[in-house]
Amino acid sequence: MRHKRITIQFLLLLLFLWALHRKYYHLRSVNTQTEELKLSDWFLPNASRPMKMTTNWSAPIVWHGTYNEVVLEDYYTSHKITVGLTVFSVGRYTNHYLHTFLSSADRFFMVGQKVIIYVLIDDFFKMPWLELSPLRSIKIFEIRREKRWQDISMMRMKTISEHIVDHIQYEVDFLFCMDVDQIFRLNIKWKMLLLIAFALSLMVIKHHFRIKKYLQKINLCWDQEAEEPQLSKWFNPKKRPDVITTTGWLAPVIWQGTYDRQVLEKYYKRLNITIGLAVDASGKFSYQDLQQFIQSANKHFMIGYNVIFYILVDSFSRVPPIVLGPLRTFKVFLIFRDSMWEDLNFIYMKNLHDYIITHIQHEVNFLFIMTANQIFKDDFGVETLGKSVAQLSAWWYFKNVKNFPYERRSKSAAFIPFEEGDFYYHSAIFGGTVQEVLDLITEYQKGAIQDTKNGLSSTYERHLNKYFFIKKPTKLLSPEYNWDPSFRIPPQIKCVKIAWQSKGV
Repeated sequence: MRHKRITIQFLLLLLFLWALHRKYYHLRSVNTQTEELKLSDWFLPNASRPMKMTTNWSAPIVWHGTYNEVVLEDYYTSHKITVGLTVFSVGRYTNHYLHTFLSSADRFFMVGQKVIIYVLIDDFFKMPWLELSPLRSIKIFEIRREKRWQDISMMRMKTISEHIVDHIQYEVDFLFCMDVDQIFRLNIKWKMLLLIAFALSLMVIKHHFRIKKYLQKINLCWDQEAEEPQLSKWFNPKKRPDVITTTGWLAPVIWQGTYDRQVLEKYYKRLNITIGLAVDASGKFSYQDLQQFIQSANKHFMIGYNVIFYILVDSFSRVPPIVLGPLRTFKVFLIFRDSMWEDLNFIYMKNLHDYIITHIQHEVNFLFIMTANQIFKDDFGVETLGKSVAQLSAWWYFKNVKNFPYERRSKSAAFIPFEEGDFYYHSAIFGGTVQEVLDLITEYQKGAIQDTKNGLSSTYERHLNKYFFIKKPTKLLSPEYNWDPSFRIPPQIKCVKIAWQSKGV
């Protein structure tokens, strides 16, 4: 009888699990396009053409005119795929072919889709830099040099396979491996994806697209009902009675111990978000500043999430060797000078504004803006994400508001009266949704232009403080997130997230 009861309980459990599976499968089938594209939906073999249309194993051979690009585009766009392209370039091939390969791939490879270009190169300093188009980012793997061609060929496959295991499999859905001595001539889009799917022509690395998509579909029924967790679910201001944890407008001030990152992780992991980090490495910031910033950000910034580093420099020669971990890529943008403006902050923000419009807004969900003279010391995680995020100044947090260095000239666009103000914000960090960041930069530009017309000149940081005085941030980062190590650390600072290098600024 005992065994019979156990058997019945087990059968009831199986029945429950089956019913649960059917319920969520039905939700998925109603709300998502789960069926794979049939060959007959897109492949249009032309019997009048003399070329062979299919292989002996019934795989299609894609010729011009044999495919319906509109059907393919609709299908893959709805799946929001990422396509990887690896190129192996060593020795004289780097000098002769790599720049042409990259520029032509940027122009023609998978236009309109998110693309990561993986460059395997034996000398980082021979990397030919170019500004990539929207939805494209790059990752560089430096490889050791070999003398014999046989050794190079073996090293190529070994290196690519290692990086697929360590990085690439987590970052893309499809992957191409190409030789560098090629030039793209036409728009290579959906027909190439199908070459991948059927393993034709090119040497294609078998990937985990089906498994990844299936897991995403399993979670989709949960995602559709996912709501951002209430503040009380992840934020506990009572944990830090020694500091200000909530503003007068009820925005949280994030201190160590006040947040539950795991609650936020469950929410943001489902959304598969991408976070951008734009770093100003122009003008006064050195090569070493940028190198330390990127190395430390790679280790601590938004671990476990898709991250794109946007590096803004005066010259490509200022870009140091960049080694990034999984889920991290980068893009380099040149800063163009304007003869009408001498203020480096205005020039930087003007360039950043343009790059957000043309590139960044299409690529990320959240964006942080930082200066290169900072070193990450501890994890900078999703507790910092919000619609509009401001950084409290370590220099002024413990001072009286009447001493804050606001702009006090009434004719300036950055003017804040003596009797008003709440916090003083540091310009080294701010962030939020892309639109909020864009709005702040736009208002700063307007204010700076207005001041110039009135014969005034106020600092960028004062304009930023005026913006947050008028349009309150939805989240504030405590001085722990940007502490000046030249200061004595008071008991309120429990964990320094970023060390701001004030020397020389």
